[in-house]
Amino acid sequence: MDRQRRGVADPSTPGPINRGLNYFFGGDDGETASISQMVTLDTALHAKIDASQATYAAGGWFGGFDAQNDSATLTLEFLSATDTSLGSATVGGVTNTDRNNLTSFLERTVSGAVPANTRKIRATLESTHSEGDSVDGYADNLTLTVQ
Repeated sequence: MDRQRRGVADPSTPGPINRGLNYFFGGDDGETASISQMVTLDTALHAKIDASQATYAAGGWFGGFDAQNDSATLTLEFLSATDTSLGSATVGGVTNTDRNNLTSFLERTVSGAVPANTRKIRATLESTHSEGDSVDGYADNLTLTVQ
């Protein structure tokens, strides 16, 4: 079975120019697939964060397969040193309508103020299944910057 028919994007799929180095695909089984990474913020940022002067920017290219409405989202959860949730932000969620029912990626971004007392950010990418044989929520070139 070729990759495109299975629902996996390939180098000809519309999306970022430098695609594929960090490409995520939900997989062949299940209703959702997720992966998380914990980012510990540099102590040099703590004073700026606590003075409500730090900002974040996150984004990437999000997509899916054909007319199927599978999608991917990146959620950032801002955490204190004791893992208390201080807020969250989500980006992605590109629908089949957004993609004109084509297999493709669209760039999405989110930015804002880092909540005071944030010491860590949990970044979770989740692909959600809607129809078909695979969890075809795609993501590529994900970024997170705190300054």
